[in-house]
Amino acid sequence: MLTLMKNHPLYLIGLLMVIQFNAFAQEDTIPNRPLSDIPKDERTLSTVPDKAYFKSWPTDTRDIAISPYRWNNYQWIAFSGVVVVTAVLFTQDAWIQIVVEKNQNPFMGNVSKYGLERLGSGLYALPAMGILYGVGAITKNDKARYTALKGVEAYILANVFSTLMKQLIQRHRPYNDIPPNPNIWEGPFHLTINSSFPSGHSTNVFAIATVLATAYSKTI
Repeated sequence: MLTLMKNHPLYLIGLLMVIQFNAFAQEDTIPNRPLSDIPKDERTLSTVPDKAYFKSWPTDTRDIAISPYRWNNYQWIAFSGVVVVTAVLFTQDAWIQIVVEKNQNPFMGNVSKYGLERLGSGLYALPAMGILYGVGAITKNDKARYTALKGVEAYILANVFSTLMKQLIQRHRPYNDIPPNPNIWEGPFHLTINSSFPSGHSTNVFAIATVLATAYSKTI
């Protein structure tokens, strides 16, 4: 298994996609009526960070892990397409790096530093979940509060999964080698963590976006 992981990084890419694309298989389980109308002993959802909310984390983690078993044909096609595109992009990694370096400019640098990077780090996304929860509490909108709590959960679980994947894959960042070598995948159990792949920022953004899209998929 370790040899497979080290010599065939696409195996790990596929495993990553299994984790990140689990949201395709999820259904909107948030009820239309307020949770306050449901007897407490019948509730399976929580709109406050109580014991029931934190007890849902292990079951949600389990559902993420086994979600591929629930995929339909469309979801498997989407998964396969992403793996193929990712594999092609990896073959062009060195060329992409050259193009990006030649086209750097202050504007795009600021967009990355003050926009994309902070969105993925949680500096924008987590306060946005707090605002959503606050608005839901003020307007007595259980769906908004539930969605905000699940957004925070998704962010934390995404960090855990991406960190585990970084440890398993150990792909070097450009500054780890002179000259940069995009083809170094050291695999698991190294003392140092080479954390170029997967992108934790991207994983966090898509995790929260998936929660919002699932919760409000029927909103026009």
